[in-house]
Amino acid sequence: MKVVILLVILFGSGSCNWEDLFKEALKDVGTFPSPCQKAMLRMLGDLIPPKLDDLWALKMIDSASKFPSGLLTGNFGNMGNFKECLDIVSKDGSIKGKYCSKSGLPSSLTDGITDKTLNKITLFQGKMSQPIVQAKTGLGFPIAVCLPHQCSTEEINKMIKIFEWSSFQCITKEDIERPLSTGAIIFIVIISLIGLLMLASTSYDLYCRHIEKKPIPLLLAYSVYTNGKKILETKPSELSCVNGIKVFSMIWVVYGHTFCALCMSPLVNFFDAVSYINSLKGMVVHAGVFAVDTFFCLSGLLLTYTTMKALHKTNKFNILTFYLHRYMRLTPALIILVFSTVTILEFLGSGPHWNMGVQFFTDTCNKHWWSSLLYIQNYVHSDSMCLTHTWYLSVDFQLYVLSPIILIPLWKYPKYGLGILIAAILASFVVLSVIVYHYEIPALMISPLMLTKTTDYSEKYYLKTHTRATPYLIGICAGYILYKVKSNEVPFPRLPKIVILSLWGAFLAIMLGLVFAGHDTLLGFEYKALDNVLYLTFVRPVWAICICWVTLACTCGYGGIINTFLSHPSLQVLSKFSYSLYLVHLNVILIKTFSHKSGIYFSDVNFLYEFWGHFGMSTMLAVVWVLAFESPIIAMEKHILRR
Repeated sequence: MKVVILLVILFGSGSCNWEDLFKEALKDVGTFPSPCQKAMLRMLGDLIPPKLDDLWALKMIDSASKFPSGLLTGNFGNMGNFKECLDIVSKDGSIKGKYCSKSGLPSSLTDGITDKTLNKITLFQGKMSQPIVQAKTGLGFPIAVCLPHQCSTEEINKMIKIFEWSSFQCITKEDIERPLSTGAIIFIVIISLIGLLMLASTSYDLYCRHIEKKPIPLLLAYSVYTNGKKILETKPSELSCVNGIKVFSMIWVVYGHTFCALCMSPLVNFFDAVSYINSLKGMVVHAGVFAVDTFFCLSGLLLTYTTMKALHKTNKFNILTFYLHRYMRLTPALIILVFSTVTILEFLGSGPHWNMGVQFFTDTCNKHWWSSLLYIQNYVHSDSMCLTHTWYLSVDFQLYVLSPIILIPLWKYPKYGLGILIAAILASFVVLSVIVYHYEIPALMISPLMLTKTTDYSEKYYLKTHTRATPYLIGICAGYILYKVKSNEVPFPRLPKIVILSLWGAFLAIMLGLVFAGHDTLLGFEYKALDNVLYLTFVRPVWAICICWVTLACTCGYGGIINTFLSHPSLQVLSKFSYSLYLVHLNVILIKTFSHKSGIYFSDVNFLYEFWGHFGMSTMLAVVWVLAFESPIIAMEKHILRR
């Protein structure tokens, strides 16, 4: 900034009229003398010579970011000293510190970079090009200055226009320590009332147990004792292996999101993170998207299996109850998450990037909360979704709504139902391949091509129900087969042990191959249509088929040690938190990510520490979420709908 340049000149010479020079530098700020100009001139006066009994001006220079070392290793973590700046108060109390930051490079260095040429100047090809790409894509070198609070953001941008940054984000201590908003207070009151309700319900539960009186079931809905007992209760189940699959899939989701969050963090060695994601072990992060396909597959499988069992037992299908049950199961916990994001999230942290980072989530939820709760946000305002990770819920709910088109024919007219199911699977293959080919969708989410294809990847492919339906449909097929086998209508073939071992080996090898497939062919700069179309068209369905094999084999007695492991009681307990864990984990990660006040170092070990920290904190919060917002609703729904 100009001030720093002037100070460099200042300390290098002693024969200038520094007040006139400073006035010249400040002339664009406004009519002289404005409060900002006066404060800046006083800053100069208290710096030269420095006042040892009042170091506020020197602290402002000290807390600003400096030209960092390690630029060629991607040091984007030099953010100055956030707290030192905000704590600055002059001796007379008239001047306080204002921290202002901005990431990027002068537009003169980036204006020539177009989308057409961006692929050729990427973080995957040449370290020297990284700063330009970072600036063009909204990231880059962080610049932090500390100035008197009298200077507005507009005035600061005028002072620093020599470096052509478009805008600085500024914050003062008063901004951090501001009083709670009305919405935040309402949220706290509601949560407190729910807490009191849990306390009252638990007390009533324990009292009835003490006097050996039969309680009123509805009054136990919020009992921590009863709900906790149900959560910790483990019992044999036909599909107990599903518990383990859900838990490890959820771990995979958090693992992938942790890496993405680290890339948004102020890393002092960004290129090491780039090297990691380009390495063979980085394919585990790339393949984290399979965890979502696992959930889609299991959702279709469990829905079909349980629905067919219920239809066999009752011989009737209530479409209203069918839809109402699903909406009540998903929505209450989601409502609290959306409400907390809109009202209280902004008060849960602070940092140089806090306002800018959190504001995106609060603004989108303020505008589009309704599309989230109606489960249509993957089609309506999909470019600015409330809680981006909940796109999965929209896709899952839409597939659930459409499922009777297949389930009812499967129940009443099995041949026609199977025909509809097979036709739907084939149609999903065709639709997916056409879309991938037409929009040239990259196979991998994190690749050089994504610098220009991010919108198409998300808007045309990743978020849409019609492109993500195949694993769900395959799950429906597996669920129907499992129902037929368990009802003894179709015998499961008795296979020799060597054949079973061979099948297990083949399917596990395929799954391992899918995780690491494309490392040498899909991380390049040139779009290979055939490779990308084949990958995106078939990789998820094949993964879903492998998941179906694991489930069917374990359920039908061919799981062996794998079934024993996946069906372990501890995983059965953990799986009951999977939905709430999915809901809350991203906010936990974002609070940590946007609260960073200094640079952090990327390494394999630090990555694992970040991941397990996120997973542990998210799990603890998920326990609260289940006891307060999931289990009570499930209990009341069973009582009201007599399920």
